[in-house]
Amino acid sequence: MFRSLLLLISLSLSVSLSPKSIPSSLRNRLEKYSHPILTPQAPVTSGSSVAPGVRISPLDFGADPTGKSDSSDALQACIQACANYSSVIDSLGHFPGDASFGNGKYIRNAGGCVIDLAGGEYMLSKPVTFPEYIANINFGHGSLVADPTPGVFPADSFLLVVGIAGSCKVPQGSCNIDINFPELFLDGSHVASGIQVNNVMGSTLGPGSYLLNFTNYGVQINGGHELMISRCWLGETNFDYAFSKTDLPKSIAIQINGNDHYVENTVVFSSKIGLEVNGAADYVTGVHVWFPGNQALAFVDEGKCWKTAVDQQQNIQHLTDFFLFPFIYNRC
Repeated sequence: MFRSLLLLISLSLSVSLSPKSIPSSLRNRLEKYSHPILTPQAPVTSGSSVAPGVRISPLDFGADPTGKSDSSDALQACIQACANYSSVIDSLGHFPGDASFGNGKYIRNAGGCVIDLAGGEYMLSKPVTFPEYIANINFGHGSLVADPTPGVFPADSFLLVVGIAGSCKVPQGSCNIDINFPELFLDGSHVASGIQVNNVMGSTLGPGSYLLNFTNYGVQINGGHELMISRCWLGETNFDYAFSKTDLPKSIAIQINGNDHYVENTVVFSSKIGLEVNGAADYVTGVHVWFPGNQALAFVDEGKCWKTAVDQQQNIQHLTDFFLFPFIYNRC
């Protein structure tokens, strides 16, 4: 009887999910959404047009999840594969509302394409970049580690780069939308910075992201609007590194060069400057900067030296629960 019941359930499911049971109008739309964009703006790299749907595994592009060999090109191919897919009725894959740019370009909608690192560790010999004019991508749930071999990773570079600094010339200065980095571990191996985000709107870093061993920056935000950093941990070194008076942190954990960005419920435990804000109406709440060598906040102050958290609120729209180690030392 039990086997008969299972057989009946199986037959019922197979009938209910049969393609013939799906209305033709919906079936046509589903088939259309599965097609790659026919006229991509960026050149398609080898193999990047054969992604197995909207959830992409780097392993399908030859990445090494053990971190022993370089996966830079494989991860770059994953991003291009996402860029080749659309989830909107427009056959070109336009992101809604981008027609107002008036510059002959559009933002492609990747349809919520997920690049799932699936807990793997991937070594990079060069930055992995997200091109301009792409939207609706999720990249995370694993680790990226810079190749620590001296001279391999380009100097003064980031593990991840979104867009091009200073390039976006459209209303609101945002050429990328809705690009998200959940549960991502970035290890710069003391040869690379973490992530640079340029000209992005409506995107997130975190929750659950951890940035470690970066050189100049953990996170650098340039232009754009409303990038949200939430529930992240950042350190130039691990928290138990034995700093001395002649060997102090040199980096900036988070640098914001723009307006209307958010940093919330985030911990900085090792850097020269915890958070540097160069812009207006940025929102900071629940940020904890506790390493004793940190300067908790910094601003471009036109010759004035801000020494207290009260003074430093002038460029921040909202500042609450900003927990400091017992002192903030003078920036000048």
